[in-house]
Amino acid sequence: MSSVPSEILPGLQNPVMDAQQIFRQLLNGMSQPGSIAAIDYTVQHPMGLNPATYAVALSMLDQDTPLKLAASVNNAAARDSLHFHNSVPLVDSVSAADFVICNEVDRPDLETLNIGSDAWPDQSCTLIVQCQSFYNGITYRATGPGIQSSTKIRCSAFNDTLPHQREKLAHRFPLGIDLILTCGKEFFCIPRTTKLEAESA
Repeated sequence: MSSVPSEILPGLQNPVMDAQQIFRQLLNGMSQPGSIAAIDYTVQHPMGLNPATYAVALSMLDQDTPLKLAASVNNAAARDSLHFHNSVPLVDSVSAADFVICNEVDRPDLETLNIGSDAWPDQSCTLIVQCQSFYNGITYRATGPGIQSSTKIRCSAFNDTLPHQREKLAHRFPLGIDLILTCGKEFFCIPRTTKLEAESA
């Protein structure tokens, strides 16, 4: 019996049940933007991917979802583990990807991603950004569908040009990019329908 290569890490503990739970959390997160969810079990994750990112990827990706790994997360363990468990095809171009995984430091410009088409606006890229913190950085006021009045969000990934790039894409709606932000075991979603405004100091 051949052994599994050392680069491949275990997948979800209970693949069907865990994937269903995470998928439900993501649906809730998209319908209630900014609400933080967490995986409640230990995940052995490849170098470069935090537990939440790895669990979300194992729950969302399959052989029909091309993935682009940014340079900071692109390593043999990540590539081999995702391909082994989910047959995920890896692509070299962000414009060809249905999902992109990155860190804050090498997040691609949103306009370089696939924002969907007029006929199929839902067939756009989902960007998964690994963050250093959900509790540091500029406070943003989030409004839009799924948010009663408004909610406040702090995330280290919002300290750069990300909100401004989202604003530039707003006039292309329903085309756009949905975001999943992860940190450790936690994650939250910012769909394209959510508006972010920086609060005054």
